[in-house]
Amino acid sequence: MAFRSPDGPLKQVLLITMILPMVAALKYLPTIVNDVKLVFDPKELSKMFTDFILNVPMGLLTIQKLYCLIEIIHSDLFTQHDCREILLPMMTDQLKYHLERQEDLEACCQLLSNILEVLYKKDVGPTQRHVQIIMEKLLRTVNRTVISMGRDSELIVSAR
Repeated sequence: MAFRSPDGPLKQVLLITMILPMVAALKYLPTIVNDVKLVFDPKELSKMFTDFILNVPMGLLTIQKLYCLIEIIHSDLFTQHDCREILLPMMTDQLKYHLERQEDLEACCQLLSNILEVLYKKDVGPTQRHVQIIMEKLLRTVNRTVISMGRDSELIVSAR
């Protein structure tokens, strides 16, 4: 009977054994990326990080996942063209998913803004293809999201 109850012992076991380690990994993984990059091949590290994010179930730990991605953008990993080739498609897919569901729009805005800021820098290699990926995957979704938010939204007002 305890296994059928969502508030029973099974929920506590799942929380302790699955959720809490994921939260910790999402919080602390970005803080060590620059150091780990010295030991691992940066492209391989980008693939491992992408796999890690994709293995966090959709709809679970959304805000932690988005803020983890924001921190990765500020790492040396995202400034390298080859690593961005691996990371950007996953990031744009995550953004599209959450924007379409209107989930954590402030974090989504911050993530997209930070991606574009890095792509605007002169010392990050070629960026035209990456901007094109963003345009193709996200422009329509961003436009629809902004239109549905209305003029009174805090996110719209703060952008003026």
